Amino acid sequence: MNIKTFIANNSQEALRKVKEEMGPEAVILKTRTITDSGGTNGMARERIEVTAAIDYDSPVGRGKEPFSFSGLDFHEKWEALEARLREITHFLIALEASTADGNLSVPREHYIYYRQFGIIPENIHRIRPSRRLAASSSGLGRKKELQQCLLDLLGSIKIAKESPGSKGRRIYAFVGPTGVGKTTTIAKLAALYKIKKRMKVALVTVDTYRIGAVAQLDTYARIMGVPLEVADSAEDLRRSLKRHEHADVVLIDTAGRSPRNPEDVSRIREVLSVPEPIYHYLVLSATTELDNLLAAEESFGVVSFKSIIFTKLDEAIDASAMVNFLLKRNKPVSYFTTGQNVPEDIEPATRKRIAELILRRNRTIRVEHSHEVREYGSGQPT
Repeated sequence: MNIKTFIANNSQEALRKVKEEMGPEAVILKTRTITDSGGTNGMARERIEVTAAIDYDSPVGRGKEPFSFSGLDFHEKWEALEARLREITHFLIALEASTADGNLSVPREHYIYYRQFGIIPENIHRIRPSRRLAASSSGLGRKKELQQCLLDLLGSIKIAKESPGSKGRRIYAFVGPTGVGKTTTIAKLAALYKIKKRMKVALVTVDTYRIGAVAQLDTYARIMGVPLEVADSAEDLRRSLKRHEHADVVLIDTAGRSPRNPEDVSRIREVLSVPEPIYHYLVLSATTELDNLLAAEESFGVVSFKSIIFTKLDEAIDASAMVNFLLKRNKPVSYFTTGQNVPEDIEPATRKRIAELILRRNRTIRVEHSHEVREYGSGQPT
């Protein structure tokens, strides 16, 4: 990607300079009128500034390919292709920002940074800018400004901080679509509570729909030495909770349901309708596309979940759908899971981890002083 700025006395002269230096394939990104003091007797004069770009370094027509893989091994070719795709993406973002200049809710440079972070245009206005950035962004260097934009983005995402439930026994239910890893997540949390926190744990499953679901959770329960109950109705669940009234933590597994079947989700709500206070988690996969995340949130909203657990971060090549979902729905996130190992592959959600996912998406962006990210605090339900 080759982006240059030209200054001339008029637009015709500016376009001529662009054509002579960059060729006829160049694209005009932005034009504006500037004032300098180079006029007669030091008087101010108006000039034209044109920003143009071309998506390769060597002009067409000189006997050279604009981009060549010759002489590179497979790994080098892959990295070169990734670099070129990033350049094209950045070019398109800059072009998008230029064409929408008058309708942007943030300064143009900030808009470009947020788009590079993977934020969709309709979510950018949801990011709460810090007073420092809003008041003095023109005085910040590019690196500091980019860092502050990232911190503002992270600060706009809710992390569950306070311990849910009452002071006594805590009851957690886990709902979500099929295949997101609810049962494995429950096993990880059960192990953490029992082994690391030395708490009395009981498991209950109301998933009598899926073949093998009870057997899977029963295997985990026997390994950890915790009781497991099976409930098929609200009355069954009430009795199960009564039998384990001295447990510190009760974890309830539910059947995975498709968001397209609201009747199935309503059935889960009915089974969980007991007098006991239950803290509901919505479990989603970080590999899911944004539209499907939003559909799941809308469908399982009838269960009145309090916070979110995202699974399969280790499988998510691009976590921008998850980040956009958290911005758009403004719901707190409690845990991330990063693999199948029980109980190792689960961690409290933190903004530092989200920052790592954002930066991993675009390896050309580097933010120093990661302690600034940690200043927001990790936050977690315990």
